[in-house]
Amino acid sequence: ALQNRANTLYTLGKFDQAAAILRRTLEIEPHNYEVQRSLGMALEASGKEDETMAVYRSILDRDPDNALIHGEVSRLLQHTGRYDEAAEEGHRAVGIAERQNDRSSLETAYWNLGWIYYRLGDLEKSVTYSRKAIEVNPKLFPARFNLALALALGGHADEAATEYEEGTSFLSQARDLKYYAIDDLAEALKGKDLPAAEAILRTLRKRYDSLKREQSPLIATTPGSPA
Repeated sequence: ALQNRANTLYTLGKFDQAAAILRRTLEIEPHNYEVQRSLGMALEASGKEDETMAVYRSILDRDPDNALIHGEVSRLLQHTGRYDEAAEEGHRAVGIAERQNDRSSLETAYWNLGWIYYRLGDLEKSVTYSRKAIEVNPKLFPARFNLALALALGGHADEAATEYEEGTSFLSQARDLKYYAIDDLAEALKGKDLPAAEAILRTLRKRYDSLKREQSPLIATTPGSPA
């Protein structure tokens, strides 16, 4: 009952309240993995990354071969700018996921590594791991956009354009194109003179505007009512 209540509060965006109830739940079942993971998610959503990390580390103390949690630790380290440590955790996640044939954890770990190496300035490795992610799941458009970003900055504009186009075909929401593709490319191009990549950015923005128009709800009108 406590866990169900916490899940409802989490869905409502009341993350602190959800975390408090999940902590009470762990007093009853200290080693309940699902509750621990839910607590980590609630803590992260409320901006408490250090506490989130502590929860995930406690899971790994008992289950060191949990590829998913190693991936979550890698992602958290990445968010705090600890990219070298994030890469180490990411490679642990990959190794475990490969041994266990855990494709879901594997695609996420590769995706994380692609972004981590981009932040480390190693475009070659960023391309390598982003490609690996989409080999596991060709519809993983954020990883495909990571690949396109690294290709664009590395001077491979034609390949980048192809990957952006392919990634866009898997989108369900226009906002995903802005968040995962346009914003990152715009940030990366600041202070750089890369005309071909700038052209790609203009194309992406036009595509975003088009998708927004397509997804805008129609305004229902009735005869005699103001349109």
